[in-house]
Amino acid sequence: MKAVLKQFEAPRYATLNFKVEVTSQFNVTAFVAIQKVNRFLLSEVGNLLGAGEPELVIAEELLWRVPVLYALPPVAVLGQVGEVFVDVQSRALVMEKSTPKEVMEQNAEDFLNVKHFDHPRRSLSRASLIHGPVMTLC
Repeated sequence: MKAVLKQFEAPRYATLNFKVEVTSQFNVTAFVAIQKVNRFLLSEVGNLLGAGEPELVIAEELLWRVPVLYALPPVAVLGQVGEVFVDVQSRALVMEKSTPKEVMEQNAEDFLNVKHFDHPRRSLSRASLIHGPVMTLC
């Protein structure tokens, strides 16, 4: 687990000694944060986006910062397109601090615009490469 200090300016040429003591109800593990973010991404953004390894952010409140990764299964993970925060106490997604879903979609689209992107399915629509293939039931 990695803890991130927010709004910290390290003095130049100094010796630092960190001792962190935080008391908080810890209601969400990293695994549960990944599950919550994946559920949100699948229902609200697209099925080719998934949660990466979370970092614990120690600030005014404890939050999991979960990176959102864009992947094409036959190719691999193409990169990070955003992040979603999960409150450790309330278990809620903190959308006002998270990357908006429209920005995540645009960032995924930007991966497709890279000239060296060469995928055998490049004839598929760009929307299907972000949201996944559309299935038609007959």
